[in-house]
Amino acid sequence: EGERTALRESGRRFRALVEHASDAVLVTDADGTIAFATEPVERLLGHQPAALLGRRFEELIEPEQRGRFDDMLTAARRMPGATAGELVLRHDAGHAVDVDLRVVDRLSDREVTGVVLTLRDVSEQRELESELRRVALVDRRTGLANRARFELWLQEALARGADVATVQIDLDDFKTIND
Repeated sequence: EGERTALRESGRRFRALVEHASDAVLVTDADGTIAFATEPVERLLGHQPAALLGRRFEELIEPEQRGRFDDMLTAARRMPGATAGELVLRHDAGHAVDVDLRVVDRLSDREVTGVVLTLRDVSEQRELESELRRVALVDRRTGLANRARFELWLQEALARGADVATVQIDLDDFKTIND
């Protein structure tokens, strides 16, 4: 009896930890039907966890990304451990959400009997990276392409075999104008 009580208590403690984690966790059966979803999935994708039960995970994935998920799932089933990668999901409100996805095949584990999907929102991180790339290629004052962007354009044109000509203009006292 004491062992059963300890086991139930351990299960409750584990569930509380999982439910309050910042990452969303989904468990699907072999065909991708969602059997379990934690509370953070609502913050991440806008769906109540209970509303996802019985739906296929594939429905949440951007159509052009479904092949990528299939590849991750295949890799997770071939080798023990986790497969990870990025995927774009669709929020219930309609916008795209970039997630870091970790896939672990636990179908043969009788305690889980499913594929465990751990999702972390990386949308803000991707937006910041995009903004940093953009800023690195434009002049802060004018918003015009800078020398780094010019060099990229030139390399791309040369790689395509385009005929290229450049003109350099030197403005006297331009530093004074900038200052």
